[in-house]
Amino acid sequence: MVHMLQLIPILQHMHHDTSTAAMVRQLCTDLLPKYPAQDFVLVTLRTLTQLASATLVEIPNQVELLLDYLVNDPRREVQCCVLQCLYLLAKHGAYLWPDTSVASLVNVARGPHPSLVICALDVLIVLTRSAAVCNAHARSDSVLMELCQDTSYSSNMVIATKSIKILSQVLCYCFREELASQGLDERLDAVESLFLLLAATCTHTDTMRSVLRCIVNLCNVQKTLCPRFVQLIATCLVEDMADWCSALLCEALGAIGGMQQHATQAFLPHLLKKLGQLSSTPSGPEDTKVMLCTLVFQCVSAAQWKSIGAQSTIDEAVRTTNLWANYRIARSAARYGHLSVCAGIVGQLHEHVSSEHLHFWLLTLEELSEGEACLRSDDGLLARLGAATSHYYKALAAIKAASTPSQSLVFQAEYMRLRCEMLQCLAQLVATCKSFCTAPPPAIAATIVQTTRDDLQKFGNITNRLRKCIKEFQTCGELYWKLYQSVFDADPSSLNNIQILQHMCALMAYNIECVAVTNYQGDEPALDSSLQRSCLETQLMVQCCQRASAMARSVDKSIKPITHLHLEGLMKQVEMILEGSFCLPRYFFQVLQSTSVKLAITPQPRVNGEYLSVPSGSQLSVKVEGVIQHGSQPDRFRSVSGVVLTLSSQLTSRLTIENKNIPMKPGDGQVVLQQSVTPHRDFFTGQFLLALGGGGQHQVTVEAAVQDNSGNVWTTGPRSTLTVKTLEDS
Repeated sequence: MVHMLQLIPILQHMHHDTSTAAMVRQLCTDLLPKYPAQDFVLVTLRTLTQLASATLVEIPNQVELLLDYLVNDPRREVQCCVLQCLYLLAKHGAYLWPDTSVASLVNVARGPHPSLVICALDVLIVLTRSAAVCNAHARSDSVLMELCQDTSYSSNMVIATKSIKILSQVLCYCFREELASQGLDERLDAVESLFLLLAATCTHTDTMRSVLRCIVNLCNVQKTLCPRFVQLIATCLVEDMADWCSALLCEALGAIGGMQQHATQAFLPHLLKKLGQLSSTPSGPEDTKVMLCTLVFQCVSAAQWKSIGAQSTIDEAVRTTNLWANYRIARSAARYGHLSVCAGIVGQLHEHVSSEHLHFWLLTLEELSEGEACLRSDDGLLARLGAATSHYYKALAAIKAASTPSQSLVFQAEYMRLRCEMLQCLAQLVATCKSFCTAPPPAIAATIVQTTRDDLQKFGNITNRLRKCIKEFQTCGELYWKLYQSVFDADPSSLNNIQILQHMCALMAYNIECVAVTNYQGDEPALDSSLQRSCLETQLMVQCCQRASAMARSVDKSIKPITHLHLEGLMKQVEMILEGSFCLPRYFFQVLQSTSVKLAITPQPRVNGEYLSVPSGSQLSVKVEGVIQHGSQPDRFRSVSGVVLTLSSQLTSRLTIENKNIPMKPGDGQVVLQQSVTPHRDFFTGQFLLALGGGGQHQVTVEAAVQDNSGNVWTTGPRSTLTVKTLEDS
């Protein structure tokens, strides 16, 4: 018997083919009634569950077997083991469960034993993540919904919280699929009742966090619920509560406030009062102060900041918190567009850090924030743009000193460089528009019009300067697109940020083309409509694009360009872009997913820096091996499904034949080969056979790009280069 208990777990690995797995399952199910001992039953059920989760096809039969033991076997250890096995099968294939299985679990959850009820609810929580289960039990009279309505008012807080989680997941499914949810008010009342009970007691940290997470998920799916839950949470927050409870409530309010603009604005006076009370005591909770400052930044845009008089309250909070909390407040201010506040905070921090790299990083943030703050001053457009560009150049110089081998800050430097490039394009456009009054058309303008057959040349040099601005904005937009393609690990909101900045460049190029190109019939660049339902910082930047687009459409189409009216419209669009909220992306500060590719190329020269020698007329075999490395949170936003290897060869110099130099032509000797490979356990390999024609020196470059599950290719690199010399036969 002991040897049998040791051998049975080995059978869970016999799933290489369906016939072997079926044979093993038949053997184990035949042994179960013959050996009813508890140890044997536990080992056999676990083995069958592991086998079913690997093959998937036997999940329905295994679920029925487990439910039979759950109902008919009175031994508590067996019932707990069965629920653990059901939990595993629910994670691997909830959509494969039989229709009657949920009803059987509901009967167990109505039992008198709290431990079994909690385990059964855990299984139901995993099941309701499946669309099939939610669709089958969305009605208020289903057995699952009736169970949740009853247990959500249980005196056991853990049971009530798990019931609320099931309710919220089914509700989220109904909202996403736009299904009519019966008994919606009763379900929301159950969520509110449990929250108020937990807020009144302030003794259950984990359950409070779970309920707040359910509330945030509901608001994320159905934005119309935001005012209802914001009022509920904010009312509890302004009262005297435990520090940990206040921190959780602030996090929940921040999550809801980050979904919808002005969601928490009605409670701004209460938030400022609460922050002032906490700041009056130096020993107040740091996390709560930081979150309250974040809520204040969410309530108002950067353009309205001076009108609410919150600066003194923020300054007092900064004075009574530690340096790390100060940095977090500055980071929140930068992420929601309050860069003038960020500049004031980080300006006090860069002399209080432990390393030179951190000093220059804070100096970079200060210069960047000062540059953006200059755009909101009362000076003229050109003066503001010039001052902002100057600060950006200082920030670019500082970030080079802040880089380390482990923290290269490539994205941050490129992001700032492109922002500086965009500001220079805007400055060039403003200078061009102003030159309309100072640079009249030349005397030969009529002759130029006849020669070029371009009627707009009669306005003089401004036509060519506007067309040059078009190319500059288009180039800047293309650079933003290249930056977008290089950040595989960026979170969705950071990608949206780059996409909006690219759209700004494309929009300005289009609006200038409508003025500087005769009878231009192009379509206005469209922005993805889903961005308007994204996070708060994305919504703020989208509104800036919408205002500029509306300004361009307001110009009377019956007036033919180029006139002062058209140029004033372009300058107003520049003003709107500068006055709009500019929010730094989260990826600028925080990397939540880390993915890197390491390459090994064969052959390699014996000495670094030398070249490989290849006889003329032969082919070079290049083998590329690589490993994909992940950080602590792999595949959080997107995962690697393939790697695209690109090998390119370029003839750099020819061999001299009989003291004669053969001139090289553009593209001479250029070869490009591409191959897509699928990683296996994060390892991949590929081979190329490269034909190098003619004698001379070639530069061979191998570059890797990763492909996600949606088929999008991201130019993450790396890139390796070899120098190959082909020798002519003597």
